[in-house]
Amino acid sequence: MNNAILDKPLNIFGDGSQVRAFCHVSDAAAATVTALMHENAKNNTFNIGNSKEPITMKELARKAVKAAGTSSSLEFVPLEESDRSAQREIFNRVPSTEKAKQLLGFEANISVDEGIRRMLAHKREHLGNLKREVEETENIQKAMKNGK
Repeated sequence: MNNAILDKPLNIFGDGSQVRAFCHVSDAAAATVTALMHENAKNNTFNIGNSKEPITMKELARKAVKAAGTSSSLEFVPLEESDRSAQREIFNRVPSTEKAKQLLGFEANISVDEGIRRMLAHKREHLGNLKREVEETENIQKAMKNGK
């Protein structure tokens, strides 16, 4: 998201076909409070997420660039050149949230697009911090490449 706002390339590890189900922090907080207060939560564990809207990493990156209104490119980084490997990578990570729905009546409500919109608004509000954060991340990545 940071790079999309700053019109820098977005790194995607692998080919971007990995599927995830993102949950906005507001939904995660609501689920936590619901679980704390609900009688049915006692001695239970729940998957919390937005399983209604799975998305590939490539699609997510494209949505972020489009929402940011920039022309950031997508750069695909082979898994071997990251802290992952094809053997370790989980290509489909979508939680079953049925138990939370049945026992707590909880479902995530914030869509991926709305979550991106909210994140962009927050990041833009704190643009000075964002630029420093991106610069620090780039410095760390350079140091890691150089073995320092």
